[in-house]
Amino acid sequence: MWARPDEMKEKRLLTEREATSYVGMGRTRFRSWADQNGVVRRFGKSVRYDLKAIDEILDKMAAIDTTGEHSPESGMQIPESREYRHETLARRKANLQQMRQEAAERQRR
Repeated sequence: MWARPDEMKEKRLLTEREATSYVGMGRTRFRSWADQNGVVRRFGKSVRYDLKAIDEILDKMAAIDTTGEHSPESGMQIPESREYRHETLARRKANLQQMRQEAAERQRR
């Protein structure tokens, strides 16, 4: 028996639209970035982007350790406050959830 999208937990593989919204990049830049970082998953003609791989790469880019703090060894200075980053992530997740709900509604029609 197949699960309906609204019955599934968070998807692991995203469409291009979902993935670009999640990371906040345009399509062209995202495609290049995704190919370079190995987050593309192809199933025949279908192309999906691995959410866990995207998160891992973004965490490494931001030099976030397991406590959520920036690693001093990285030398990266990120000007946003932790609250701003959490708000941004929450907005992206909300956008992704909304797009999933819209897609589920379109499928029901």
